[in-house]
Order: sequence, then C-alpha cells, then structure tokens
Amino acid sequence: MLLSGVLPPEEREIIIRHLRRIDDPEDVIFLQKQHIERTLNEVRDDGFGARFGPEFRPKTSSIAVPVMSNGRIVGCISVIWTRTAMEKNEAISSLVPPLMDLSREIADRLDPSS
Repeated sequence: MLLSGVLPPEEREIIIRHLRRIDDPEDVIFLQKQHIERTLNEVRDDGFGARFGPEFRPKTSSIAVPVMSNGRIVGCISVIWTRTAMEKNEAISSLVPPLMDLSREIADRLDPSS
C-alpha cells in the first residue's frame, strides 16, 4: 500500500502546528522537519508506521496501518505492546498482514462501491 499523496500538505501542516502548540517537551525532536520527512518516507515505503526504538515511550513498541476512504487516510489501526514481548521482525510479520486485512475490510465498508 503506497501512501503518497493521501494527506494534502495543508492538512499535514495544520496537524503539525497543532502538535507543536501542545508544546510537549517529549515531542520536540519528533516534530523537526527532517524527522517528519524521514518518518513519512519510511511509512510511504513500508505501507505502515512503526515505533521500535527506545527514544519515545521506551517500554513499548507499536505498529499502525492506515484506514483509507476515497483515496485518503481517515484513521488508523494501531497495536501497542511491551517491547520485551515481541521483537521487531516478529511484530512486522505477525501483525502487519492482519492489520492490513482489517484496514481493507473497514475501507470496503466505508466505500462499498469501490
């Protein structure tokens, strides 16, 4: 699932401005332009978002897949687990396929004509 072009740049900027306005010190590094661009490129390439490193919420990891409607992201499905419970490769292989299937099922119900 390629995610390029599913969030207009204007909407992305509104979301980023809102997150910056919250002013959570833990978010500062993640809201830097180069970090955002790198993360978005990874998500576009992989078709899902993931957090495995200890830099944010060090005791947990997570994976999220988008839910699409009419060619746009309208939500996501995410799973968060204790980092010691599952390694990165196991998480990707066991969680991403069923999450993608569920995402497609939700999308089909949102857009029954597609």
